[in-house]
Amino acid sequence: MKNIKIILCAFTILLSLNNGFSQVKNGTVFSSKDITKIDRILKLANEHVGFNGTLLLADSKSILYHNSIGFADTTKTRKLTTAHQISPGSVGKEFTTVAVMILVEQGKLNYADKLSKYVPNLPEWSNQISVENILAHTSGLPGIKWKKNITTDDVMSQLMAVEELQFKPGEGFGYNNLNVILRAIVVEKVTNAPFATFFKNKILIPSGMLQTFNKIHIDNDPASFVYGDIPSAILGVTMYSTVLDLYRFEKALWSGLLVSKTALKKGLAPHVLSGDYERTYFDFGWFTKNDSGKITVMSHDGSNANQHSLKVSDFDKDLIVIIMSTDSRKSTPFELNDYVLNFSKYNDTQIPQSWWFTKEIKRVGFDIAIANYKKDMQKSNQLVNDEFSFWVYGYIMMLKGDLDHGIEILKINMENFPDSAGTYDSYAELLIQAKRLKEAKPVIKKGLKLAKKSNNSNLILSLTDKLNSNYK
Repeated sequence: MKNIKIILCAFTILLSLNNGFSQVKNGTVFSSKDITKIDRILKLANEHVGFNGTLLLADSKSILYHNSIGFADTTKTRKLTTAHQISPGSVGKEFTTVAVMILVEQGKLNYADKLSKYVPNLPEWSNQISVENILAHTSGLPGIKWKKNITTDDVMSQLMAVEELQFKPGEGFGYNNLNVILRAIVVEKVTNAPFATFFKNKILIPSGMLQTFNKIHIDNDPASFVYGDIPSAILGVTMYSTVLDLYRFEKALWSGLLVSKTALKKGLAPHVLSGDYERTYFDFGWFTKNDSGKITVMSHDGSNANQHSLKVSDFDKDLIVIIMSTDSRKSTPFELNDYVLNFSKYNDTQIPQSWWFTKEIKRVGFDIAIANYKKDMQKSNQLVNDEFSFWVYGYIMMLKGDLDHGIEILKINMENFPDSAGTYDSYAELLIQAKRLKEAKPVIKKGLKLAKKSNNSNLILSLTDKLNSNYK
């Protein structure tokens, strides 16, 4: 479980996908009562953890649920609606990815082409970086130095000031937005037109996306914008969309409408250099495969300051879930997604245990909340005691700089699920980050034993890598 990657359930493609994708097995049927439960959990998310956002649930035939809760402004005078535009964060990287892939399919550029062929005014390092490198984040370029109201010109100045790459192109992994702006620039050079024109004609219109755009002027903030992002206007990077448009994009992408399924396979290959065994080679997120090697689940999440997005596609359940939020709590979309796709395990009064923890920590502090949980709530039927929500919660704590409390949460998760190799893997990962190697070693060994017993190849690789990398 390297980095935060949540591989959940949620979408089946409209058309049958035979090129490496699982076929629909058992579509999930939602009754009106089930939809009422989903509406209830959205309201409980708002009540317990302040969820402010929009959720869409659909299958291959229709949209099953589409609703917003909260406000569009900090003064809480404008109700949030499904038409409000929110930053999709890294999910928006898919737009420049697909744009370049379309041009490759059209024969107008090649993955092996060097940047200098299309952008000759860049420094010497552009002779080393290929189009494929900027798609796979293997260029060696550093990240953008963010500031309020940063523009394309600001980023280009940073780009031109890069004297030396962080690693030789194709030999490392560095996830950043300089790669993304370069994709948009390449598209402009190849098409001899603004990126917005190509984006509109080749992606937005074919997909039926009506409320998505790339903001390139810093003062271009329509009334449909929602608070919570970093103000910016960067070519190819500063994207805004809605859950409905992301749903339309998802359908168009997986049906082969934008790029062929054969071409898509290259971008969906495992990204070996990233060290994440389920990360896609291009910017499509993460995948889960079944025993036959077919992709069963695709997921991608993104963040822009306090705005977060998640889109998940489950080919077996025939479901799509798209969630966008503006309340700063990154874990809520993942927890909501888990609820929606596994609603049958919740009764009408239960909530995820991480929601209870969030509220309790605010009330009494972390240490007392832990004590109260172990005393009264650990076995309570008021909470859904599932491995997933604590896993996400612990990782989010770590990402927010609270590593010690993240470790404590993942330790409880391991104790709650002692037969799950995944809980040992995640707990060990945070122990290693805290340089508590002596404590981590027996955890890794126990997890590896469980992973081998269940024949979980991904966890075997992950735990073995931890053992080999940290203990000689």
